[in-house]
Amino acid sequence: MVYCAYCGKRNHQQDGRFCSYCGKPLSLDDKTQQSELEAAAAHSERTVLKSGGGQSAEPFVASLHAEDEPERAVVRDWHSSEADEEEASRLHAPDSTLSDPEEEQELYNKAAAGRTKKRTARLRAYVWLVPLVLAVLVGALLYGYYSYEKLRNDRVEGWHEEAKRQALLGSYDKAANLMEQAISIRPEYAALQADRDIVREAAKLQAKIAEAADELGKQHLDDAGKLLNEAQGQLDKHTEALFEPLHASLQAQRTRLTVVSIKAELDGLRTVSQLADKLRVADGLNSDEADAVQTQIVGRIVDVALEESERLLRKKDFSDAMAAVEEGLEYASDNAELQAMKSRVDKEKKAYEAAEQSRIEHAMQKAAEEDLKNRTAAVQAGGMNTTLDEFGDLHVHIELLNVATKTIYSVYAEYTLLDADGSTIGTGTAYATPGTVEPGDKAVIDDIYYGAYKKATVRIDKAGWYLD
Repeated sequence: MVYCAYCGKRNHQQDGRFCSYCGKPLSLDDKTQQSELEAAAAHSERTVLKSGGGQSAEPFVASLHAEDEPERAVVRDWHSSEADEEEASRLHAPDSTLSDPEEEQELYNKAAAGRTKKRTARLRAYVWLVPLVLAVLVGALLYGYYSYEKLRNDRVEGWHEEAKRQALLGSYDKAANLMEQAISIRPEYAALQADRDIVREAAKLQAKIAEAADELGKQHLDDAGKLLNEAQGQLDKHTEALFEPLHASLQAQRTRLTVVSIKAELDGLRTVSQLADKLRVADGLNSDEADAVQTQIVGRIVDVALEESERLLRKKDFSDAMAAVEEGLEYASDNAELQAMKSRVDKEKKAYEAAEQSRIEHAMQKAAEEDLKNRTAAVQAGGMNTTLDEFGDLHVHIELLNVATKTIYSVYAEYTLLDADGSTIGTGTAYATPGTVEPGDKAVIDDIYYGAYKKATVRIDKAGWYLD
């Protein structure tokens, strides 16, 4: 067993070269010096036992060693200079030359005083270290609480900003849910509740516009118009940016209502002018449905123009038929059917005019012929006979047929009576009855030639009549 020359501690390693307590080299090499140190240590222990009142040596030594270890650590921590190490070595190292117990006791007391002084310094270090630790703990707690509250505020702010973004996009239900989450963390923030109320109102307006769209889909135009008017009245009270999507949505539904109304009226419109009025309304709309209904109206104009021109063409009313085609071409200038109808009307008009000219010429010729006939051959002789009575008088009967195209009147005939030899017995002139003869009717002359005294035949020399 070896004692350290610096710290005086007993090392249990017999062959160790360095002290296991202070780390200094062990310079005791010979057995004699080691034995002397052991004897000095034993003597010191006995002296302590005598002054300590009968306690056993081993427990105290053990406690001494236990106390020396933290002291050594404190010495290294707070007194790390070589002078301090030398002082500790001088205080603790046993001196083999000392034989007086009082000197040994004094040496031990000095060492104990040094240890007490170091313990006091360590306690002073603890005195200012505890408040520092407490301050650090309190600061850590405050920082943790600040971080926690900042995290909550960041979440609330993030939800609030996202709600604003969703509201500007028209997703009012999502925005309302985000506002509810933010309010659940910061219910005392009045701004959050105000924004939530505005978003809820926007969501109600959006629902009303959606209901109007459903009514339009069902062709309930009156109900849809009423809902849209109510939504418009409520929307006019708000100028916030988040209501802008609702303005656009409302305008789209109004456009759709107009389009659906026009579609419902198209089948009842029978003229190009009526359809043109609806087309002008549709031209002021801006939507895909409006474009579709414009195309539909133009198609309807083409159909009506073709039907009207066809009807007039059958009546040979070429001017009005051409006007109907031209009216249709004002709204569908590139329509092939209207272009073809225009060409057809023009061709038929020319053909009709040519035929009409020919007919007129023929009619004029025919009229001339008829006039000539009416004037020169309006009367055609029908049945003629004579009867000799008992007094020798001849009763002359002549039938005259109106072959003219007009009514004739005052028909008369000049006739000659011939005997069997062809000799003239006599002549006469007589007017027929009735006085007015319609085309195709006949007039009759009954006349008496007195004093013939023989049978005879009648020959018409001339027939006469008057025309209007």
